[in-house]
Amino acid sequence: MKNLRNYKDYMDCHTADEALQSKTMDRIRESAFKAHKEKTQRRPIRTVRVCIVAAVCIALTITAYALANMEWSPAETADTGAGWEMTPISTDDYNSYLEKNDIISEQMFYLAESVYPGEVESLALDEEMAEIITLFLENKVFTADGMAFDLLVQTSEGFVADDRGFDLFDEKGTSIGRIDYKYIGSGKPFDIAIFSKEDVSKWYEFPETYEEAVKFLGYEFRLPTVYIEDDGAFGFKNDINPNRRAVYISGHGMYMFVEINGLGTAFDGEEWFVPESIIEETEFNGTIVYKISNDDLNRYTWSTDNLTYMFFQFKNRSSSWSDEQCEEIIRSMI
Repeated sequence: MKNLRNYKDYMDCHTADEALQSKTMDRIRESAFKAHKEKTQRRPIRTVRVCIVAAVCIALTITAYALANMEWSPAETADTGAGWEMTPISTDDYNSYLEKNDIISEQMFYLAESVYPGEVESLALDEEMAEIITLFLENKVFTADGMAFDLLVQTSEGFVADDRGFDLFDEKGTSIGRIDYKYIGSGKPFDIAIFSKEDVSKWYEFPETYEEAVKFLGYEFRLPTVYIEDDGAFGFKNDINPNRRAVYISGHGMYMFVEINGLGTAFDGEEWFVPESIIEETEFNGTIVYKISNDDLNRYTWSTDNLTYMFFQFKNRSSSWSDEQCEEIIRSMI
């Protein structure tokens, strides 16, 4: 059996490095207003004209990012230069593909809040699933004093994993950061995987700087220039998968990756199936942008300067970007 490649779509963390920070349009507007106010108080006529010209230039710049929404048209696949092709597929067909190839999938149902810097969403399980997983959890989850702990609790939404504020440990005394259940296709769980807090914390760390990421990638790459807050910058994580060269980027509530075209991929040339998804395309400044949508997230991908980018929009979160904001972010990178 081989493990299904997981791009960690759930990841979304914030790091800080002011040396890499970009200014927001709001900050430019504020600076222009202050400059206009101060100079008009000192220089009555000529300075006012200069500030008016500056304000017009800034307004035109802002207008460039406030364009009408991108016009999307249906596409059969999302085929970028990175070597993988995203293909829509029904859930039934996808499960058949997984079962035929004995591909193991993992579904997270518990994540300790202390290891994740964003929102933690609990997965609701039905009664049958809860009974199966409870058997796998038996004598595997404990409190600090060594008492066995019943992790699943019943709510109006179903059964969810809830630590009730306790630090949890496995039978070896290792602090638990995350628990997944394993399954194949449409099959029931056949096992669980328990991960330590130490290991899980590393998944959400983006320790490299932009300069280190560029050195690893071998290319300078583009970052968003809109919706960048004054405090904090992007963090970077180099992907050491031998089948690709890519950098993951996180910060300011954004999550994306960039990889070199034509080196092969983590999928070993296979299609990237996207169950129950709709694929659309549009063109901006001569670049084709694909949008891959399902109930949980939108993924935008495009290729430029021998690099392929993918930007993630997570739905149903208080920190989610709107479709319009995503399009502004993408336009700022092309």
